[in-house]
Amino acid sequence: KRVFLLDADCPGRVLRSGRNPPAVALSEPIDVEWLSGCAMSFRRSVFEHLAFNERFEGYGLGEDVEFTYRLRQRGRLVVTPSARIEHLQSERNRLTLPRYTHDELLNRSVRVRARTGRLRMRWYWWSVFGQFSGLAVISLLRPGGVEGERLRSGLSAVRVILGLKSSSREASG
Repeated sequence: KRVFLLDADCPGRVLRSGRNPPAVALSEPIDVEWLSGCAMSFRRSVFEHLAFNERFEGYGLGEDVEFTYRLRQRGRLVVTPSARIEHLQSERNRLTLPRYTHDELLNRSVRVRARTGRLRMRWYWWSVFGQFSGLAVISLLRPGGVEGERLRSGLSAVRVILGLKSSSREASG
């Protein structure tokens, strides 16, 4: 995963591919480049200068990363382990794994295309190649698993990104 910029040992950073390893299991506060939508708070004045990007499709997966990554250009973002939250996820309106794969690829491409900071499309496509390679190998080793569906759904997202398909609504899940 590290070779393909899908993961790294740098929690809270946004990789060149647009992927964003979370900052979890910390012992002390750290500066980060993005915050998770379920666990962020800001001064009201932030919204006088920035707004959420409305280009994200579907569930809006990744809009928190995109927004806070832009916000980080203006000042510090900190994750502190002493903060306590309770994130209660609704069982309704949850994405299936194939739909999650589709929306993650599509919405991450929106972030990377904006070329904010060091993000670049060539690294995005490298990570997509790595992700697809991994899904293909697993689906060969475990036929009938969800990985084949995730691969098909991811390919559907790629067709949308490349302009070969007009809507992302046809994805699985």
